[in-house]
Amino acid sequence: MKSSWFNIHPYSRLFILFLTIVGAFLADTLLKTFTGYFIVCMYLIFNGDFKLHFKMVLISGLPFFLMLTLVYFIILKNNPVGKFETGLQYSLFVFFRIYTITAIFQLIFNVSTKSLMVILKKWNIRGSVLILFIGIYSVWKDFKIRANRIIEARLSKGYFVNRSFIERIKHIPYLIIPIFSGTLSMAFDRSKNWTQLDLVEELNFLVEESAIDIQFNFIQTWIFPIPFIAWIIFNIL
Repeated sequence: MKSSWFNIHPYSRLFILFLTIVGAFLADTLLKTFTGYFIVCMYLIFNGDFKLHFKMVLISGLPFFLMLTLVYFIILKNNPVGKFETGLQYSLFVFFRIYTITAIFQLIFNVSTKSLMVILKKWNIRGSVLILFIGIYSVWKDFKIRANRIIEARLSKGYFVNRSFIERIKHIPYLIIPIFSGTLSMAFDRSKNWTQLDLVEELNFLVEESAIDIQFNFIQTWIFPIPFIAWIIFNIL
């Protein structure tokens, strides 16, 4: 069951998104980046979305972190990198920064279609920007569809020993290029279809129709940004 996070005003969502992105770039130590990531993860748990985020970290974040760590061990021999005493610490710093931003986008935009339309209306997103936004919102689904197709093709050819999660993780290096090229191709095809169907006007109408009256919880609207404001102050000090 979803929490009352959906009752937070869209302007508060936008403010939290802005604070998190700024905070991620202001954080210059491992502790500060981890603090931001921890705050966002607590909100994901509160909202019931942490399981999805954890799965994403296992599939994409863990291989990225291991690859980055391996690069620093091979090239830099785990020597200090800037303020960081070892390459491992710097790898953790980069990981927490990237996935703090990834997690906040997931927290803000992982909502129902009607809630998304309300957010878009309040943020005054219209026209070609709206098309771009919806296109980006659809990329993750394209990514999953393409990944499943490639995995099934490799399974049928006998490249997989079995269908276990660990076995799929092992094959990620072989999937990256075809997944991204396929997703990009699907995105181009979609943009052409949307242009031909004059979807800009249709989406503008849909936003107006879907932006129904919602009773926002103004207490939570004011309380929820406080940890992010505190994190910004902590990063500045």
